[in-house]
Order: sequence, then C-alpha cells, then structure tokens
Amino acid sequence: MSGEDQQYGLILMDNANYTIGILSGTYIQILQEDETWMPSKHRQGGQSAQRFERIHEELEHNVHKSIAEKCNNFFLSKKLQGILIGGAGQTKQTFVTSELLAPALQHKILGIYDCGYTGIQGVKEMLEKASSALQASRYIQYRNAWNSLWSLFVQASPLICYGYNNIKIAIEQGKMKALFISETKSEEYADIVSEAEKYNTEIHYLPENIEEHTTLLTLFRGIVGVLRF
Repeated sequence: MSGEDQQYGLILMDNANYTIGILSGTYIQILQEDETWMPSKHRQGGQSAQRFERIHEELEHNVHKSIAEKCNNFFLSKKLQGILIGGAGQTKQTFVTSELLAPALQHKILGIYDCGYTGIQGVKEMLEKASSALQASRYIQYRNAWNSLWSLFVQASPLICYGYNNIKIAIEQGKMKALFISETKSEEYADIVSEAEKYNTEIHYLPENIEEHTTLLTLFRGIVGVLRF
C-alpha cells in the first residue's frame, strides 16, 4: 500500500473527553468525539477509599468499553497500518492494558503518547510525537517536505516558486522538485499537475483541516513549488 493510501487509527482520551479519528494519506478525519463523564479519582467525603476506588474503576471500565466498541465499529472494516493512542493522564494506559479493543486492532497499536488535548489539536500533537512510528506515511513525508519549503521561504530562497506562470515555466523546464496544492484548487490546477507528473515532480495536496492550508491560500493562492536548482 502506498504512503498516500495508508490509514492509521487515532484514539485520544482523558478524564473529560475522547476523540476517535483516522489518518488517511495527509487527511485527518475526526470520526467521533464526545465527553466521557469520567469522575475524578479524588475521594468524596463519607466514602471509604476502597469503595470509591472500586466505583471509579467500574465507571472507567464502562467508559473504556464504550470507546473500544466504537473503535471496533469504525476500524475493523479498514486496512489500518497501525493505531496511535494518546491523551493526558493515566487513563489511556489503562485503556490499552485492559485489551478491550478487538484482538486484530489491539495488535496494531504502535504507541501511546502523552498529549495535552483531545480533538483535532490533540490529534496533531500526537502525530508530531509519533513521527518516528509514521516515517512511511504520506503525512510525515508531506510534513517534512512542507517544513523544508517553509525554511526556504523564510530565508527568501530563490528555490521557492509561486505564481501560475512562473510555476508553469519551471515545470516545462524540468526544474520543479515538489508542488504543494490546495485540495480546493485541485481541478483548477489539474493541467499543471498533469505536466508536473511527466517530470517526476512530488505532488502534495493539502486538505482544508490543516494549518498549512490557510498559509497556502493566503500567501500563494493555493499553489507553491520548490525548484530542484
């Protein structure tokens, strides 16, 4: 399976919220997120420590079982390359050691990561921390390529190429190493992509739900390239 087609399951949780998502190529899709209603471990007045601990464990188990069932429903039908699990606190560790995921999914866990958030912000944080486990993924390849582009841009390097005519000429001369294109502009720039592919130019489509997409639109009108020389 190519890096562009690879899919990874994403699970984040803390004592207040959970997020289930999927990374497909460079696209992050949030499948479900909600509150967990998991109580704090601080003992309430009038309750024995042992009884409160037992109640907490039962509630945590029920929450984890519900999350696992949702993950099984979302992920079992997909050909996942792996699963990443993250979040704040200990609850993510308990979730993994409880082995509530289907065995076919449990065996695909690539790592457990400390993250300060759930939601899309937490997903991005987890993906950054999991970069070593995702080296073969299209997402990390794109991130590395974009970081290289941005470094050249802030240095005002002549290797940065933008503007439709400049990009078209560079491609026709075989100078274009990589192109970054907004997914919302893919049809508009289809002719450029078709020509670039003849010269083995790297093509990176940026989805709307990543930060760099806004930069791509506002600074470069949806398309920018890096020259080979």
